[in-house]
Amino acid sequence: MIQFSTRFWAVVVLLFFCGHFNFAEEKTQDNLLSSAQKSLNEYRKEAEKLAQWCEQNGLGEQAGITRKFVLPILEEKLYIPILPRQSQKDLIPDDASADLVYWHDSWQRIRQNLALKLQEQAKLALYENRVILAMQMIYIALHVMPDNDSLRNALGYQLYENEWRTQWEIDQLKQGKINHEKFGWILEKYAERYESGERYNNPKWISKEEDDAFHAKIENGWIISTEHYDIQTNHSIEEGVKLSRHLEIFYRVWKQVFIQYLVSSSQLAEQWEGKSASYKEPRLRIVFFRNRRDYIHTLKKDDPKIEMSVGFYDDKTRKCYFYRHDDKTPDAERDMYRTVFHEGTHQLFNCVKNVNPSGQANFWATEAVAIYMETLRREGNYYVLGNPQDIRVLSAKYRFFESKFYMPFGNIVTLNARTFQKAPYLPTLYSQCGGMAYFLMHYGKGQYRDAFVTYLDAVYLGGDTKSTLFQLTAESPETLDSQYEEMLKKIPYPKGE
Repeated sequence: MIQFSTRFWAVVVLLFFCGHFNFAEEKTQDNLLSSAQKSLNEYRKEAEKLAQWCEQNGLGEQAGITRKFVLPILEEKLYIPILPRQSQKDLIPDDASADLVYWHDSWQRIRQNLALKLQEQAKLALYENRVILAMQMIYIALHVMPDNDSLRNALGYQLYENEWRTQWEIDQLKQGKINHEKFGWILEKYAERYESGERYNNPKWISKEEDDAFHAKIENGWIISTEHYDIQTNHSIEEGVKLSRHLEIFYRVWKQVFIQYLVSSSQLAEQWEGKSASYKEPRLRIVFFRNRRDYIHTLKKDDPKIEMSVGFYDDKTRKCYFYRHDDKTPDAERDMYRTVFHEGTHQLFNCVKNVNPSGQANFWATEAVAIYMETLRREGNYYVLGNPQDIRVLSAKYRFFESKFYMPFGNIVTLNARTFQKAPYLPTLYSQCGGMAYFLMHYGKGQYRDAFVTYLDAVYLGGDTKSTLFQLTAESPETLDSQYEEMLKKIPYPKGE
């Protein structure tokens, strides 16, 4: 889906989930983190030494490539590297100078050493059932050496015609299909006719206008199928495909962050050892209306309050319902996809395990994680989550200090679905959930991140109590309250506010 040029190495500047790896002191000694930190520090020193050698020998470009690999990490965001689709052969010309060959071999060696060390440390993390930490190490290793066969295979990718593909994608390609920019996965032999305005309506070809008329009602809408989604839409093939691409990216990011909800540590360990340990991934259904009028008209008979919504996930049908906003400005587009990612988060957590969070407490966490996932965006060669300047976080800060509204951790964990959704101050509570999610994912360079993800697992799978969050973070409610306030104080309002 995404390919990079041969200058890939020149732009790799950040590491996956590195909040944990960017500091030496932990509240308690953590041998795994200390070992990973040591490996990264050794790598940085070797890289800088090699960069200086390059400068002394007239290899300025190579010095820059080497240094850009290890730029500082921003702690307030979660950077998720986009692994290259194209195989990175990392070859140099046959007539390369001796100095260039020396740099290349040295650069290859220090990257390979780091990848091997992190791969071994990841196995140790898995044995301790620390899936998130293991995934951090694996993605750093792959970021450094993206053609590592065993790790790519463990994550579900195979090298096919010099590109890393999933089995689903390979099956499509073997059927003679291509992933067309506008029309999605279609037979390659049909591409030219589609581009000229024809549409295939089995068993005959018709015009685009006839095709539009045939699919005008949502019941007869086009079905856009991707690896994980079936999207029914009466807008157009093109808009359905555009939505599908956003959703597939969203799914992959969700899977990387919350992998332990989908796969057990024993399954991952078996896959990394080259054993067959497949797991079932869900097929997710989306209904995407061409406009708000169709959305309201179709759904109002089942939900009289539908006009108050801009999209929702229905836990009865297990479908998400959205509509294409008429306003096509960047802000409107961004707002639409925030809704898609929010409701899509509910859908994923519910459908992967076929559960609904109907316990007696902790419902706030299900909204908090959905609000956090709203921040998904692309920055350069990374997908990014978390933003201290996000409207939800800034609203939480304003409510806390200006409106004097705050429901402490010890109280908010007691709310179930009914008491949360019936709260008279619900919009304000949503803002606070956004602030709390950001806090648990980023405070102290991510010190509560693993605990928060494990907490979510317990909430969705029904193994939670009112004290679960505090047991997992090893902190009292009062300490979390104090740290949350501390974090909010440090977040500046945008200029002019």
